[in-house]
Amino acid sequence: MDFIEYIKNVPRHAESNPEDFPARTKINLITNFTDDILQKLLIGVGMHHGIHPTIQAMPYKQYHVQLKNPESAMYAHRPDITFIFFSMNPLRPSEFASPEHFNEILANLETYARKIS
Repeated sequence: MDFIEYIKNVPRHAESNPEDFPARTKINLITNFTDDILQKLLIGVGMHHGIHPTIQAMPYKQYHVQLKNPESAMYAHRPDITFIFFSMNPLRPSEFASPEHFNEILANLETYARKIS
């Protein structure tokens, strides 16, 4: 199955009943970029394999705020899986160019991992 075929499963997700699937999973998605396509791909792949995914994604570029807030939806969602994707393109200016920011995010991710496990 190719990328487009997985994406075609997405509309079925909104009208489906999670109880009708052999498996269900809760996913947290942490990114520093617009992740709409990634969310659709995760939903489509899950649906294709009989898994009903519920995805909690951070708002665009809010990972630094959300990870510090134990009251955020990312902590409340209690995921089965957390995917973390950061774009660190060395050819474009990035918040990750600062070692301080990078180290702060790593520390926040470590705290997040401890709290949700």
